[in-house]
Amino acid sequence: MRLHSVVACGWLGLCFITGIAFGQEWGTLKGRFSCSEKPPARAKLVNRFGLAVPDVRFIVGPDSGIANIVVWLRTKDVPVSPAFRDSNQTAATLNCKGDVFEPHVLVLQVQQKLQLKNTGPDTQTVSIDLVMNKPLLQILRGFKEFSAIMDVAEAKPEKVTVAIDPTMSAWLLVSPNPYFAVSDTEGNFEIKNLPAGVPLEFVVWHEIPGLITGANLDGEATTWPNGRFKIELKPGENDLGKITLGLQQFAK
Repeated sequence: MRLHSVVACGWLGLCFITGIAFGQEWGTLKGRFSCSEKPPARAKLVNRFGLAVPDVRFIVGPDSGIANIVVWLRTKDVPVSPAFRDSNQTAATLNCKGDVFEPHVLVLQVQQKLQLKNTGPDTQTVSIDLVMNKPLLQILRGFKEFSAIMDVAEAKPEKVTVAIDPTMSAWLLVSPNPYFAVSDTEGNFEIKNLPAGVPLEFVVWHEIPGLITGANLDGEATTWPNGRFKIELKPGENDLGKITLGLQQFAK
């Protein structure tokens, strides 16, 4: 009985710290972003060496999927699944690789280590225009790396640039929780272990239009004021299906 009491007290403490309610169930939110029509051929940009490089700001796959759309949970003080207990203990890496950053969009949590790596021989001066945290400006010599930790969440993704190469950029979002996703090259996104049965509000963003305020969900037009939508998830899988975005939104 004594051992059982200790275990029970430990579980009660964990529930109190993480805000987990007894019987809390979890759900997955997923969907696929698709472009309404075939976009024109991707433009070429000229880098610091006078060479043409692809424009990676708007990537549409062969099946019209849109990459690098960020979806994140805006609702505050939500229960966090025990599956994420140590999720901010692994460093999130942003590579300076030749003329590009990999990945192009990176999301990490508050207090999660950001690792900037220069995987090439050339020195890069990397700047991150953070708003809520102190902006970063770091000289990265060839094959060197630098680490930083952000203490406060950012309201939106902030730009990462290289001083002498305007064609080389990325985006960084600092999230207060582990509930976020970036769409892949097929337009798919998935956020697992979200609290089910409670109202949740999400934000949808892409670097060209910024907040995405309108979409077509499986044939039905819908608006997302200020780039936000609300949903209450059921336990298990919650699939928004095909989310079609008009090409005109990316015409900037």
